[in-house]
Amino acid sequence: TACPRWTILPLRAPRSFLFSYMIPTYGQHKAIGACSAPDPTIKDFSVDKTWFEVKVIGSKSPVVKINSVQQLESKDPGNLVVFRFEKMAPSFHGANLNEIVLKINQILQSPEDSDLFQTKLLLAKYTYNEKYDEFEYAIKTSTIYSVDSEFPAIRSGDLQLAVQNVEYELLVDQLEKFIKIKGE
Repeated sequence: TACPRWTILPLRAPRSFLFSYMIPTYGQHKAIGACSAPDPTIKDFSVDKTWFEVKVIGSKSPVVKINSVQQLESKDPGNLVVFRFEKMAPSFHGANLNEIVLKINQILQSPEDSDLFQTKLLLAKYTYNEKYDEFEYAIKTSTIYSVDSEFPAIRSGDLQLAVQNVEYELLVDQLEKFIKIKGE
């Protein structure tokens, strides 16, 4: 069974980040191990006393949605990664979810890393489906923001005990001073 269409981008963005940043930066074994299951209370990647929360927004969106207080809260500094995507026609031949997964599988050299990656894909409810080839997206930009105590975020200490399941949005243009890496 295919994932609903609206879940493809949230599945694709962390896989794109794994392929383009985590594996080149941390190596295959450490990068695959750093990848977490899709859970709004767990960071997408945790490695070497830092973490990465990966988000995807439309190419013109002024905001990025944070799905829980825990996504940007930690005693350790971390990173918010924002991919700006644009939906393209299938004839565009950009990178779709199946292609990103295939590229990662092709570069994994260790059977253990390959098995772990497959397990994490299943936890994310991904299985190969030809329908995913119809959803082509172009990455317009990717930006990594430093998240520390100064970063504008809601923290659990800010909330009264009766307040639960908080979601909020950040204005991307107000995060300029926190940019760590800006890619095109």
